[in-house]
Amino acid sequence: MFKKFDEKEDISCINNAKNSIVKAIRTRMSEDYGVDKEMVDQILPKKDVVKHVKCHEHVDLYADSEGEILFFRQREGPFIPSLKLLHKYPFILPHLQVDRGAIKHVLNGSNIMCPGLTSPGARMSEVSKESLVAIMAEGKKNALAVGVTLLSTDEILTINKGIGVENIHYLNDGLWRLKGPFSRAGIFSTLSKLQKFKKLTYILIAVCLFAVLHHVGKNRINVQNDLLIDVSDWRLGAIDSRVCPSWDHYDENSAFHRLAVLVPFRDRFTELQEFIPYLENFLNNQKVRHTFFIVNQVDDLRFNRGALLNVGALESVKAEVNGVVVETIVRQNSISRSAVQCLKLPHTNYLALHDVDLLPVDPALKYDIPPEFGPVHLIPHYLHPRYNFFKKYSGGVLIIRRSHYSLVGGMSNSFWGWGHEDDEFRRRIKLNGLKISTPINVTMGIKAFRHIHQEGQHTRDDKTYYSPEVVKLIRRPLGGLTTLNYTVVSRRVITVSGIPAVLINVELYCDSKNCKLKA
Repeated sequence: MFKKFDEKEDISCINNAKNSIVKAIRTRMSEDYGVDKEMVDQILPKKDVVKHVKCHEHVDLYADSEGEILFFRQREGPFIPSLKLLHKYPFILPHLQVDRGAIKHVLNGSNIMCPGLTSPGARMSEVSKESLVAIMAEGKKNALAVGVTLLSTDEILTINKGIGVENIHYLNDGLWRLKGPFSRAGIFSTLSKLQKFKKLTYILIAVCLFAVLHHVGKNRINVQNDLLIDVSDWRLGAIDSRVCPSWDHYDENSAFHRLAVLVPFRDRFTELQEFIPYLENFLNNQKVRHTFFIVNQVDDLRFNRGALLNVGALESVKAEVNGVVVETIVRQNSISRSAVQCLKLPHTNYLALHDVDLLPVDPALKYDIPPEFGPVHLIPHYLHPRYNFFKKYSGGVLIIRRSHYSLVGGMSNSFWGWGHEDDEFRRRIKLNGLKISTPINVTMGIKAFRHIHQEGQHTRDDKTYYSPEVVKLIRRPLGGLTTLNYTVVSRRVITVSGIPAVLINVELYCDSKNCKLKA
């Protein structure tokens, strides 16, 4: 659609979009793409001016006040998100991942062939025919293209020949290169068509537009690029009486073990986008079966890592035993319909209590099921790139059997803010007769893990770390799984670079004066 698109030749006029159009875009985002109201407001703020850029061939572009194209459509077709919008909000569309060999063809504007979606390195979300999809690529973080499926994913797998996805917008095409209707080139190419104005009028209009843009740009609030991590091609319905048939359960002595990666989380969207694809590849190389569970704290209290890990331990079991009822939104042309089905999760029998900012590098770091005598602390102080001076460090990444996690009662729920919950947990483990082991044959030292914490963006809340009352809690193991008080706000299945994960949005309840952010 945009292979030969030229800003100077193909744009016919620029106007403010009608309120009815803006309303239609907001509605379609919610109904077609499953974007919740809060996210819609972030993409299209209600007070922002949306520009309607009319082009030849019945193509319409819709831009924000800074000139960035958000959506496009042809004739009366669906409003399609631009690649630049998808790079900021990657989960608006379902993902189909091509193998490395298909990348150059996609970037040349070619349609995506079925073999490029079924060969090693490729991944597909389950979508129907005529669905809009984001085209991802093996080893790449951001989408390469936007396309529409000509076959369902089941048909792509079965037929495995011919064109599977029509490529309608790709990196470095005319739309991608478009500077925006408010760039200098855009202003003057548009004004040059208004022959009834004199040269002085052109200059005055350009100066006025520049002044307006300068004011808007100075006062516009920039939204964090990776804020839309909790929206995906799945929309979860409430778990009701329709219980999914669970997978066959197996005990810890089974030949087939599966790991639940529990990630306590809040606002680390950039790190999460790097963490999941990286750890997925690392675990696959070790042939470790696994499921990702992201436990996202959405209340206004201090971050509570221990409580979130307890939530993950409990909620992952519920999802595996009962299954999860999900509502999938199927898009066909401009019509959307919902289909309710059961999402069945395989049983996991051991846990990785894993921080989102730690990436294993040394292949000797094994994520296998830990021994019967106790858990494995995968990143002791002498392997940590930052805390190697702290000999009693026991956080970061701990691999533990579910039975052992239940035996010690889970983690304490009493530590609000950064630190100490892992010190208390180490004490619980030892008091229950278990031993903590560490990795062997690791040769990379403090380079065994890569630490991706962005201190400038996410300052640790350590105001309670040195509080005498908090330090006393380490010596008195109290509470845990049986005293946990929380509410699940929503459960979603998300995909990060085509990799599925279960996102659990959680509100915790305060039981301490230290839990308030302004305490």
